[in-house]
Amino acid sequence: MPKLLKNHLDEIKVVLREDFGDFRSAPWMEPHNKLDHGLRTAVIAETLRQNICPDDPSVDPTVLMVASWFHDIRNSRSDDHEKEGAEVIPSLIGKYGSEEEIRSVCEIVRYHDHRTLEDEKKYSTAIKLVQDADRLDHLGTFDIRANFFCICYCREPIEEFTKSYENGAFDRWAKEERKELNFAFSKEVYDEKIEFQRQFGLRMIREMRGELC
Repeated sequence: MPKLLKNHLDEIKVVLREDFGDFRSAPWMEPHNKLDHGLRTAVIAETLRQNICPDDPSVDPTVLMVASWFHDIRNSRSDDHEKEGAEVIPSLIGKYGSEEEIRSVCEIVRYHDHRTLEDEKKYSTAIKLVQDADRLDHLGTFDIRANFFCICYCREPIEEFTKSYENGAFDRWAKEERKELNFAFSKEVYDEKIEFQRQFGLRMIREMRGELC
């Protein structure tokens, strides 16, 4: 069988689960939350590709998927999870892909969370797609869920969740985060997710006051 990633996806998933399967990004998160994040990021990245650049020959859908699966392979286990994640990829899955494919996966992992204006022109379209997909997956229901997990674990009052919606901190944060997205389509998705979170937070404030919504 040719040494191409698309021919070895089952084996690659086994490697992913063995190395990363039960890893959690924080003590209040469930086991395998980072694995699930990678799998969702791959789906989002492919959706972005289909809507933004479906005919771009520079973006290999299989490379995009595998890089998304592995983009956080050293998250919370390294001081520089991008760099160390890229460095460990060849030893984990190098035998399953061509030299060019593995190099591309490493490059995406290396820069998936790297945002500086000086380097922006160096980012490939595939890197930008994973950057946006990674950011989008952290929003919406999953961001709300993670916040509640953290509050419960730390035994903090529910006001710790709602206060950012009252004092403007959430809107300021959302405005800055939006600047780091690469594509107009990504920003449309982002705006919908952020508006959902904003309305959820505002409704919770009203219900905390006993108001009927």
